[in-house]
Amino acid sequence: MRPHGRISKCLLVAGALAGCAASASSGTGLASAAPDPPAFRGNVIASGLTAAPLTDGERYVVSSPAVGTIHVLDTETGSSFDAAPGDQCLSPTIAAVGGGQALLKCAPTADRGWWVPPLLLDLETRAFHAPANANVMSPGDGGSFVTGVGSVGIAFGRDGHSSFVGALNWTTGAVVNETKDHVFDLDRPTLLTPICAPVLAKASTFVSGLHYQRPFALETTRSGLELQRCGSTRTALLQPGHPAPLNATDSDLASGFVTWIVPGALDATLSAYLPKCQAKLTWTVSNLSMVGHVRDGVILSEQFIGGGPWQVRQLSIDGVCARVSSSAQLTIRTSGRRLTGTARSGTLPDAPTGADIALPRPTKAPAQFSMRAGRAVSLRIVSAARSVRWHVLGSPWALARRKGAGWTFRAPRTRVTRTLAVSAALTNGGTEQFELRVPRTER
Repeated sequence: MRPHGRISKCLLVAGALAGCAASASSGTGLASAAPDPPAFRGNVIASGLTAAPLTDGERYVVSSPAVGTIHVLDTETGSSFDAAPGDQCLSPTIAAVGGGQALLKCAPTADRGWWVPPLLLDLETRAFHAPANANVMSPGDGGSFVTGVGSVGIAFGRDGHSSFVGALNWTTGAVVNETKDHVFDLDRPTLLTPICAPVLAKASTFVSGLHYQRPFALETTRSGLELQRCGSTRTALLQPGHPAPLNATDSDLASGFVTWIVPGALDATLSAYLPKCQAKLTWTVSNLSMVGHVRDGVILSEQFIGGGPWQVRQLSIDGVCARVSSSAQLTIRTSGRRLTGTARSGTLPDAPTGADIALPRPTKAPAQFSMRAGRAVSLRIVSAARSVRWHVLGSPWALARRKGAGWTFRAPRTRVTRTLAVSAALTNGGTEQFELRVPRTER
């Protein structure tokens, strides 16, 4: 289970997996050469690591640059520090990060036995401390695992003859079981938070299959990767399901956005979905990648062919929604009438992030715009375009003529209300498609 709260956020894709080839064409119907794959343009914040770092979904990136040393980077302030637990925890590995805490797994010792209780590092005070009642996380006759840590809780599980999934309040030692209508919230003293409606009723699996960060819930179903929202019956299908091994891997929801990876034959595709503006960003990354969230940012760790050390990059996605909203605009004028509309589909290359951004398709019907047959219609597109085409659905495409900073064409004759489509091929390689409902023009 992925506990709710500020917990460790990561994805893992391993191995070069068989994929499928795809052809590329522009959204305007004009064939074009396949563009270079979108490149993740983050700044390198670490390299040469033997293990990828974990993040808390908010601000901290925690890694181990050398045996026995923990390195903490605060992405909000840019400050960092190193801490070494010494004999308190030999050869520590980072198990989870969240709620201002890093949970360290300790190597067994001859005097302490084959299982050693984990140790906590307070990321604010920089002090190490032991969780209360830590022995409850002992694997017993099977194995054990940790799925998250928060300001008061640790989510863990045991398998074997005494299987158990629960959360430990590391301040009091109390243990809470998972339930069918709650998820763990490791920042609340009760360690539980109820699942909102209608998400609970729509969940196709036990709640352990949900990634929950109110008001959103993320779940992998038979259809694919789906995002639900509290108070809404609508479900967004972010990634359709595919035959294994091409399914989305280890999807994650934190800091109000979603990430997932789909492996390919040579490289993988990393995607990020921003519910705020319903935009989907995609990059080509290594098939050996891990991704973490910080506030308004993505932390990408990559190994390349043959393995080797990890390289870590940080990329801000702040401002993406504003850029999409301002770029995907069309103003149409004729006979003294004017209307400004938003693209209903398309792809925009985003220079600051290096991503290709799939524009959200509006849920409302196209706006209605009246015109008279034979009259000049002018178009002004915010994004620079190299060509613009238009047609009334059911008729062939026609090229609009460039006129100054815009484009123009003559209104067609229609006897009934029809849909007018405008498709722009952008100079940066992107595409934008607009639609309007046009009443009868033949008068």
